[in-house]
Amino acid sequence: MLYLCNKAYSYHKYDEEGGEVGIDRLVVVELKKPGIAISTDEKAQCWKYVSELLKKGLISRDTKVTCFVLGSEIDPFERDARKENNDRCTIQPLDYQVVIARAKSRLLRLYDRVKGAPFLEKQREELDKESQQNVIDFEKQA
Repeated sequence: MLYLCNKAYSYHKYDEEGGEVGIDRLVVVELKKPGIAISTDEKAQCWKYVSELLKKGLISRDTKVTCFVLGSEIDPFERDARKENNDRCTIQPLDYQVVIARAKSRLLRLYDRVKGAPFLEKQREELDKESQQNVIDFEKQA
């Protein structure tokens, strides 16, 4: 895992014998302070991080890189993704509201899929017991 700006995550690349030979995929998350509109400069900053990694040999030209530039607002002319390194690097601006909405949507769908799963039954029973033990009945105590 690499730490450049705010956060970066990577998946290793392996050869046919299972030996690690580099980084196959890298995701960079650049968080901007509220009130700073994401513009060409902010997108260029992410590309600067990626190009520095390329120059230092920490990633190869074949590494697939996705950069997310997150902020409270995006310049209307900069909403589209920027592509670099023969489309191997995508720099995508996103506003915080979109990120929050996507996260809620994905989590709710995941919850709907697993809420009835048998392997969660034991955990549900334990949580029910704990919550019943932590309830104080004030009417009985009065």
